Amino acid sequence: MRILAAWMTAGLAAAAIAARAADPIGQVVGLDGTATATPPGGQARALALKAPVIQNETLRTEAASRVQILFGDDSMFAQGENSEVVLDEYVFDPKTKEKNSFSARVGRGSFRAVTGKITELNPAKFKVTTGRSTIGIRGCGLAGLIGPDRDDFAVDFVDEGTEVLIGALGGHPLHFRSPGVCSVDAEGRIRRGPFDADLFRRIAGLVFPQLAQGGAPGPGVDGAGFGLFGATTGPVSGPGRGMGIGMDFGADGAFGLGVPSLTDGGAMFQGGALQESQDVVGRILAGLPG
Repeated sequence: MRILAAWMTAGLAAAAIAARAADPIGQVVGLDGTATATPPGGQARALALKAPVIQNETLRTEAASRVQILFGDDSMFAQGENSEVVLDEYVFDPKTKEKNSFSARVGRGSFRAVTGKITELNPAKFKVTTGRSTIGIRGCGLAGLIGPDRDDFAVDFVDEGTEVLIGALGGHPLHFRSPGVCSVDAEGRIRRGPFDADLFRRIAGLVFPQLAQGGAPGPGVDGAGFGLFGATTGPVSGPGRGMGIGMDFGADGAFGLGVPSLTDGGAMFQGGALQESQDVVGRILAGLPG
């Protein structure tokens, strides 16, 4: 009987783990073109707006395609064209800090990550890896481009009292407590520099084309600027709505940002443009170099 009881307990535990693994961990809030999600050993399914994503799935985008995922803790992860990301682990449990974790592997392409509540609850457990780099994100905004010869990263804001750790696999990481840029080459060599607006624009523009194409500055921005997450119209509304913002890097390196409006209806996808939530934009307003 004891053996039977132990077997039943183990079976129930395995079933519970399997059920959790099949639960949605986030949903598609922005989509431009074609993106798919593929479970281990399974068939790819086409993603659509509001479609769920599941732990252990591999997310892929095709040429001229982009996808943006919003997770349950308000973390945001967006991918540019011809990209591949594996969602290895995601746990969000506000009641038990040590259980919270996020782990993803970027195989190729460009991405944009903005952390949410997991880094507030368990900051050491938000991790992104590539074939040559490891990134510990403890409260920040990060853009990355994973190429055949090197990885390029641009950290555009870091929450007060936190840091971003970027290093070659198996090596000692660099600590970023303020915005900056970094590259890791195929030999594991790391190069670091101050925040570079052009590099950030180039990398993040692969995910948010408005950034690379240019656009009109938002209110309060002095001089020519560009739209980062898409222009929108409508009244300012409550938290959780989508929004568009205008940004400007002056000739002297000074940074300006204006918020024209928020979209209505709770959608963060409008007119084919991937966008960020009000909370994220507020953090960008507070943290980008200026």
